[in-house]
Amino acid sequence: MYIVVAHLEEAGERVKGFMKSKGRLPNYVNCWCYDTLEIDHNNVFVDITMPQFLYLTTAHFDVDNDGEIIDVNPPSSPLDHWVSGQILESDYRSMAGNIKNYIEAHGKAPNYANSALGKIPYPMLIYIYARIWAFMGSYHMPPTHINIGFLEEDDSIDQV
Repeated sequence: MYIVVAHLEEAGERVKGFMKSKGRLPNYVNCWCYDTLEIDHNNVFVDITMPQFLYLTTAHFDVDNDGEIIDVNPPSSPLDHWVSGQILESDYRSMAGNIKNYIEAHGKAPNYANSALGKIPYPMLIYIYARIWAFMGSYHMPPTHINIGFLEEDDSIDQV
């Protein structure tokens, strides 16, 4: 299965909205995908798990093609704290590369990612990258930074 950037942006918006309204990760996000990369492919509605979503959102920043949906297991012991502050684009891109490499090497999502703010736990990583992709869907460019905090707060990235 393969997902295109526009559908990844839509999925980011849905995950972001779910997390803001429910205060927790969804189990999955529904996305339109393609069954092959051939010209006469079929559109398929697929449930993408949050570990798969994290992989897709971190693996396809600088890739202008369709992303392959791979099997990704959840993290074994995700951290349960939250951090707050501002993450610059260079930092969230660097984290994305590290997360992508970790998933490809271990077949599972990381418990956390290191950042300039410290260790960012798995659920917060999902929220961060969902917001980034939702932003890119609206503004057709990545945000220069992202402000993060507790889900209940009005944490904003709508600043370019």
